[in-house]
Amino acid sequence: MFITENQNVGDSVLFLLSSRTALANIVEASKIKNSKELISFIYNEASDYEIMHLLLKGSLPKKKYNAMAEMLLFSEFKQSMLMNKDFVTEMIGKDIFDNVLNEVDSLYMTTSTTRPVLEFTMNKDRDVAMACMIAEQTILSENPAQDAAKLKNLNAKLINLKTDISNATGAAKKALLDKYAAAKNQLLALKGKATAGAGGNAWNRGVMQKQATTGAKVKTAAGKAGSSIAKTAGKAGAAVSKFAHTPAGMAVGGAAAAALAIYAGAKIYKRFFSQAAKACAGQSGAAKTACMKKFKKQAIMKQAAAIQAASGTCAKSKDPAKCKAAVGKKVAALKAKAAAIAA
Repeated sequence: MFITENQNVGDSVLFLLSSRTALANIVEASKIKNSKELISFIYNEASDYEIMHLLLKGSLPKKKYNAMAEMLLFSEFKQSMLMNKDFVTEMIGKDIFDNVLNEVDSLYMTTSTTRPVLEFTMNKDRDVAMACMIAEQTILSENPAQDAAKLKNLNAKLINLKTDISNATGAAKKALLDKYAAAKNQLLALKGKATAGAGGNAWNRGVMQKQATTGAKVKTAAGKAGSSIAKTAGKAGAAVSKFAHTPAGMAVGGAAAAALAIYAGAKIYKRFFSQAAKACAGQSGAAKTACMKKFKKQAIMKQAAAIQAASGTCAKSKDPAKCKAAVGKKVAALKAKAAAIAA
């Protein structure tokens, strides 16, 4: 068993979040039945053990949690990286290869990237919060365009309410404050943040309620689609080459390769943005804001470029199409994000 002596919790979180993104992108690209439910399951409900099992085996395990089995999956993954060192270092570089090998591991007994636990931990741990920010883990929307319009309207409503509150007194002011609190909660709920008032739950109550009523449907869909995910991710099952079951096959499968590529991009963003923060530290006000925007845009473009470069190595993976589909969607999202940042 591969023993990780110097685990970095922030990087371990970032790797597992990158794995969730890779799996979700693969499912979305495949257009398989129940894809929305499966993507929501991957981002919001799946345990880290289930994520690693999907990533390496292409199927859901029988149990939701199994600490020893989860640690063994990380061990097998690292052993397979060593067996395929030339391929992996070509994809992500030696520094990140060493980082994954020596610092990324199971989060058992520390935290988890299952959303409720993660959002609780990120409020206490700066490195975990940074990982979440880079990975952009948010509640999935069924209608992103509609939600974007709602966010814009709610922001405008809050600005107007602030003005009205400053000019009001007595009962009228109290009523406006109530309206402001309600609008603020709607905004936070739409963003997937805390909703229920002071000291509110870090988990979006609206999403929790929806998952409670559809939980059985989600789990059933995820279970039934095990073989579909296997085919989609290029892993286990009769329809896939037996090579996918070997330690070497695990490393070069489409899902694992995509996860490594996305993680490598995230690490480059983290490194560059940290340098940018130092460069802008001596400024203040509008000048600092402009400085940070400039560097943030550059950091995102470097992240996209790194992932795109890694995607070229997808051709050498066991399932090139699935690897490219996963990283391609991430690259497109990053370029769109960079383009939206005003110069």
